[in-house]
Amino acid sequence: MRSWRKLIATLALGSFVLGACTAPMAEEKGTASRKLAFIHVNVIPMTEEIILVDRAVVVADGRILRVMPAGEFEPEKGMDVIDGQGGYLLPGLSDMHVHLGLKLLADGPASRTDMERDLALYLPHGVTTIRHMRGSETALELREDIRSGKVIGPRLVVAGPSINKDLPQNFGPNVRTAEEAWRAVQEQAAAGYDLIKVHQHLEKGAFLAVIEAATNMGLPVAGHAQPDIEQTLRYLSLEHAEEVSHLLEVGTDFDQAPETLEALVDADITVTPTLIVFETIHKYLSDDGLKALLRSEDSTYVSPYWRNVMSFENNYFRQALGEDFAQNEPYFRDESERLKTLTRQLHEAGVPLMLGTDAVGLVAPGLSVHQELELLVEAGLTPYEALYTATVVPAEWLGEERLRGRIEEGMQAEFVLLRQNPLLNISYSRNVLGVLQGTNWYDQKALQAMLVLR
Repeated sequence: MRSWRKLIATLALGSFVLGACTAPMAEEKGTASRKLAFIHVNVIPMTEEIILVDRAVVVADGRILRVMPAGEFEPEKGMDVIDGQGGYLLPGLSDMHVHLGLKLLADGPASRTDMERDLALYLPHGVTTIRHMRGSETALELREDIRSGKVIGPRLVVAGPSINKDLPQNFGPNVRTAEEAWRAVQEQAAAGYDLIKVHQHLEKGAFLAVIEAATNMGLPVAGHAQPDIEQTLRYLSLEHAEEVSHLLEVGTDFDQAPETLEALVDADITVTPTLIVFETIHKYLSDDGLKALLRSEDSTYVSPYWRNVMSFENNYFRQALGEDFAQNEPYFRDESERLKTLTRQLHEAGVPLMLGTDAVGLVAPGLSVHQELELLVEAGLTPYEALYTATVVPAEWLGEERLRGRIEEGMQAEFVLLRQNPLLNISYSRNVLGVLQGTNWYDQKALQAMLVLR
């Protein structure tokens, strides 16, 4: 069984219904100020694995003006001062593989309401940038509403509808020839998408035309593995660890294929493992596992739609695998462990890893980022290295390494304030005290207000 994504090709991959917050007035978005300062914070700058103890961080017009010892700080008139009380300040987190409002293909496209419901979960969990990996006109409208301040939410980077060979038309454009590839990329560039996504195996000529056209138009390309590794290496980001596994023989890792690992290193490609979604599959196939997922505190933030689709009565994986579904539980459990091994090997070889979650099924958007961080540490990364995949690498991939991903003077002011030191225990990344976006500070009370019952 090579891929659960092929098994459930109809996938476009409760009680709480959460919605994005609409902000008719600036003062309702957060504490808007041209100048503010955080004092008594321990800064994790992500420039290296250090902690700058008891610092003050001064922000002016959405940029970091100064990082100094707290004892040297003197507030200016009219400046808002936030006492961090010894909390830990680090750059805002990114989820670089999301599908806002995703449903099964048979149930139609994500509505604006579906997308806003997912969107509302990100800022409260310290996520300030997300990369939406199968876009639409609705997603582009939402991106602009976030930019204008009409809607509160993380910065939204939007991929075009997934380019594929023969999936249903509502999935994305079917492309079989170079001419069709150029046309699809041109249309997505004209529409204003931020990147191109390739979902299926394409004919070689068509795939290379996608790369050529996107490069010509200044758009990065991300996607799933192609039959020819030389084609796959043309991506700027390869999505999903299980797609990486398709470059290998069944059941093997890079110890048996060092030349493939070397090719990935030489290609300077970034990999987005999305371990958390695959990690849940074997749990769906076990009664105890599914019961634990449905009862977990994290899953209270899963939409009623997905709680129904993944329920005991309707569980999609169980239905797709048939009445003997339980026999597949060991396979998926073992495969999840193999994907962690591949992720560790990629990291140790120097292949950049970028945090993404896919966040579907009983995986809640926003919280999924912390689950993914925990899995990366379980795979063999240190807490600092895991956080690097969610801060520095996304900024570098987006060409924004001089603007985001670190806490340094001159950088954009996008912070998350944590209660405890995540370098000691990565699960402490969950304990968010507040989030700064530019000049808008959302304290714990404001963040909880985004999780209103609707």
